[in-house]
Amino acid sequence: MRIRPYIQGDVIEVIGKDLMIKFEIPFVDSIDSGLAWTFLNGDYFIVGVGGFRRFWSGVYEGWLAARSYEVFFQHKLQVIKFIKNQITKLNAHRIQATILSDSSRDRSFVEFLGFHYEATLLSYGPDKKNYDLWALVK
Repeated sequence: MRIRPYIQGDVIEVIGKDLMIKFEIPFVDSIDSGLAWTFLNGDYFIVGVGGFRRFWSGVYEGWLAARSYEVFFQHKLQVIKFIKNQITKLNAHRIQATILSDSSRDRSFVEFLGFHYEATLLSYGPDKKNYDLWALVK
């Protein structure tokens, strides 16, 4: 897997424009390419995108979108090592992530990164499903 800085529009290639419009994903146009990356399988095929959104000094939200989690997680150790390195560089005192409550795959991923469960957000997502809030607090 190759990892490069995020380029505007990479997330659209991963999740599709129709889905972005349907769910009114608000932060896509404000993704800071210095805090986001694109994961490629080979030189051109985008497998996933992810990064951090800064809320305020020392507080960030982690986000990740994958076209195919099966392909993405074939490189799980490389991805986790990369993300842990980026977390260290942030020098944040809090990083949080929201994940679908019934996704054991996502839960094990954030646990492996060192995040801890904080709360369930009822009917939180644009799909009106429950999401769990996880955080890495230093």
